[in-house]
Amino acid sequence: KQEQLWKEIKIQSMTRMFCSVYVHTVLYLLLIVQIHLLGGHIFRDNLDANDKGKAEDNDYHDDNDNNDNNNNNDKENGNNMDISVHKAVLMKTYEYFFDKGIVTLLEKVKAAVEEETQSWVAISSESGLGTISFDKFMLTINNIRGFVERDDIFIFLDI
Repeated sequence: KQEQLWKEIKIQSMTRMFCSVYVHTVLYLLLIVQIHLLGGHIFRDNLDANDKGKAEDNDYHDDNDNNDNNNNNDKENGNNMDISVHKAVLMKTYEYFFDKGIVTLLEKVKAAVEEETQSWVAISSESGLGTISFDKFMLTINNIRGFVERDDIFIFLDI
């Protein structure tokens, strides 16, 4: 019974540790991409507003004003369309990440942890308690990372 309890604690704690690091990292990257997209929109909007302001300051009004207004409306509709496309892409990305991506990652990490830690023993017949060296622990961590970070395993991001 103790051995089974040790096995469950070992697998759950290692899996949670790895998954929390990976999920936080990927979520951080998604937020950075979103911020950059929004920053790009704000920058482009400011440039468009500055261009529009300069044209108004020059009092350049003639018969082509109606054509300029139509072009501005087309630009605004294009920006709205662009923003709605970015919104849709980001929403789909977040939906996939939280609905399927994390679950897939959890399964992959758990399989790697189970495989790499099966030789760890909680209770030894010699001393009563099992021990693991720092080197073996680091090797196990690196092996788990290697398994999870292989290109064919990173499918949870749908790359």
